[in-house]
Amino acid sequence: MNTSSPITVHFEQPFLERLEQLARLSGKSVAEIVELQTKLQLGWRPPTPPLSPEVQALKGSLPLLQQVDYKTAVTEAILRKYGA
Repeated sequence: MNTSSPITVHFEQPFLERLEQLARLSGKSVAEIVELQTKLQLGWRPPTPPLSPEVQALKGSLPLLQQVDYKTAVTEAILRKYGA
């Protein structure tokens, strides 16, 4: 459910002019920029959709090694594939 409510915010004129310029340059509206920045400040993340039954059935089917360094493993795989 995606609902929105109107809100009125007052900015000083020089700030508002810079904000409108940023909006034009980024192809967004002032409201979109304010919403995005507010979400970033709040650490908001969209809710994740539930896993499909097929994916849920596969979950846990492979044993995971507890002591694997993911970054090292990826780096080594890339080096093997593309050379150093």
